[in-house]
Amino acid sequence: MAMPTPEQIRHYRILDKLGEGGMGIVYVAEDQRLGRRVAIKLLRADSGDSNAGSRLIREARLAAGISHPLICQVFELGEFESQPFIVMELLTGDPLAVRLSTPLQPAEALKIAASVMEALCVLHDHGIVHRDLKPSNIFLTSGGVKLLDFGLARSSDLSGVTEASVTQAGVFAGTPQYASPEQLSGAPFDSRSDLFSAGVILYQMLAGRLPFSGQSFAAVVHSVLYDTPPVLTGSPQVVRADRIIHRLLSKRPEDRYPTARTVADELRQALSLGGGDRVAEARPIFRLAVLPFRLLRPDREIDYLPVSFADALVSSLSGFESLVVRSTLKTARYANQIPDLNSLATDLAVDVVLTGSILRMNDRLRITAELVSVPAGDVWWTQTMQVTPDQAFELNDQLAHKVLQSLPLTARDQTSSAPAHSVNARAYDLYLRGMQLRMEPSGWRQARAFFDQCVDLDPGFAAAWAERGRLDRILGKYEDPAQLARAETAFLHALELDPKHGAAQHYYAQLEVDLGRVEAALSRLLKRAAERRAEPYIYAALVHALRYAGLLEESVAAHHQAVRLDPTVSTSVLHTYYLQGEYSRALEDAHRSSDPFEARLLGALGREPEAIRAARQEEERFAAFPLLRSFSTGLRAAFEGHHDEALAALQCFDSFAFNDGEGLFYVAEIYARLGIPESAYRMLERSVAAGFWCFTGFERDPYLAPLHQDTRWRDLLNRVKSRQQSIKDEFMAANGRTLLGS
Repeated sequence: MAMPTPEQIRHYRILDKLGEGGMGIVYVAEDQRLGRRVAIKLLRADSGDSNAGSRLIREARLAAGISHPLICQVFELGEFESQPFIVMELLTGDPLAVRLSTPLQPAEALKIAASVMEALCVLHDHGIVHRDLKPSNIFLTSGGVKLLDFGLARSSDLSGVTEASVTQAGVFAGTPQYASPEQLSGAPFDSRSDLFSAGVILYQMLAGRLPFSGQSFAAVVHSVLYDTPPVLTGSPQVVRADRIIHRLLSKRPEDRYPTARTVADELRQALSLGGGDRVAEARPIFRLAVLPFRLLRPDREIDYLPVSFADALVSSLSGFESLVVRSTLKTARYANQIPDLNSLATDLAVDVVLTGSILRMNDRLRITAELVSVPAGDVWWTQTMQVTPDQAFELNDQLAHKVLQSLPLTARDQTSSAPAHSVNARAYDLYLRGMQLRMEPSGWRQARAFFDQCVDLDPGFAAAWAERGRLDRILGKYEDPAQLARAETAFLHALELDPKHGAAQHYYAQLEVDLGRVEAALSRLLKRAAERRAEPYIYAALVHALRYAGLLEESVAAHHQAVRLDPTVSTSVLHTYYLQGEYSRALEDAHRSSDPFEARLLGALGREPEAIRAARQEEERFAAFPLLRSFSTGLRAAFEGHHDEALAALQCFDSFAFNDGEGLFYVAEIYARLGIPESAYRMLERSVAAGFWCFTGFERDPYLAPLHQDTRWRDLLNRVKSRQQSIKDEFMAANGRTLLGS
């Protein structure tokens, strides 16, 4: 019900009404004593909130204690007809909420966000947590940003005011879409709660949509507590902003930035990157998981299909800049079960899921597929088809096309097409079988045989060439070096057939690094990252290549880019942390790696009894791969003081043409631990010759400390540093740091 406008409130003459809500009315008034215009917020007499008056008084007291250009100034607290009112600075401009009908340009959004952070610095320095930061409480004036509305704020200086005194029992006070997880769950909170709200606002400014939403209060709360918002991509400014947002929106306060001032500094650095990229706008990226199709009836002849058919779909749907598809290595645990959608949304951090079932009926397959949003469970479409087994590849392409039509992809992606599969039914069948076997080391040789047959039947099948090359590289690195040349031929052929093939780009970069061609790998990966910014596996490959080049901070930045695009992606950042001397941090990530590396980390931390136990477990785990096992055997024997056993284990690295620079560096560590400097230097020279130029790793490594007194040490370090600097110059010239948002 509209309230009558008073002509006068004490010595303030009412000129106009600015706005009205359920609890209060804001007027424009003239201060007749000082001759200036002000804003008056008056509590409604019919307000149903018994705590509204306490909040208005609270707002006045808190704001009156602050005088700053970024904070809306409060002049007076009074009472009119038994209702409290506050007199405030009259602002000219618009609330940020008015500007959010469309996304803001990245530079403007970052400037506003930086000013908001500066305003929060002022509040937090006064011991005040705003608690209700949202676009309607951020005013954009010609002079800059003004922060207002402290009705829900808390201050350690207001000792008589409690949570219960300003909110109704059982009622959430605030706006849930902008509230932090700790506010919504009733947990203790501090100034980092405001940082979460600021992250929501920055995301909305850039993307034109809220990161968390729902049709009900409960749905919004669930989204804030459990959902991960889509990644934003675009200009270098947006890439850097997305990194900042990702940290601001961490569910745990301790994972966010420590202070608003730190965030303001980060935002200013993002602004300095400029926006002269081919893409100026921010774009949310859709995240899709293809689950293994359920086999409705046990059938040995087609038991390879559930996972392999899904894997082939993943391959078809990869390589688009506005779509990220989760690897089937991450979704395999959902095979032959009806998954819980809430768990899926949390575990895989996806927006939509493609799931389905397979049933063989005589000589035909009935395949049902369903595209579902998560965690809401909305079914976008369902399709059931019957085909013969040799028509599976045709169905795969149809489903991939239907998925792409259902998603709001960019114009560029809409004009692209999914990679075509083999038109040879037998070749495609062999490919699917190989994809199933390639996931486990015990199946590598048989999988390679399947891919060999596949490309013999269809030489134009790019995906099969890429997978065959991957297995040639692995087996060549650890068993037969002659296979490495065969791997390179396979990758080059795959990229010739399909230059956009993400897996081939990733695998080939790994091979080039193995062969000491770090610069070539970096050059191609950076070019690919500039063209397609939503490929997590390109960034995963950059983690590897940048570490060999000694660019450790950049390697970590690439890791962050990869996991923002796909939280389930595996990278080799564990080794980067190790070379930085971050041993405890590396140990935290050790369980995510398949490498025999935990024992080495424990040894670097001085926990040798634990290192010995871990090494024995690694030896058992890699019993089928003697070269890999030797890393752990040699290290364990060195810890135990079994000199001869350690030397026997390390002999294979001399007799076998092993040429991985990082691996040779790790062998040198063991020789240094054994007190054999000549062998350690021999391995380090081989490591450098193989393209491992990580100066920080050489300088900080605890195992290599006994070598520092040798006259050869400084010469070796100078050569490594010079090579590293040369690559860094090339990396900077290629705008590498800008591409990584670092």
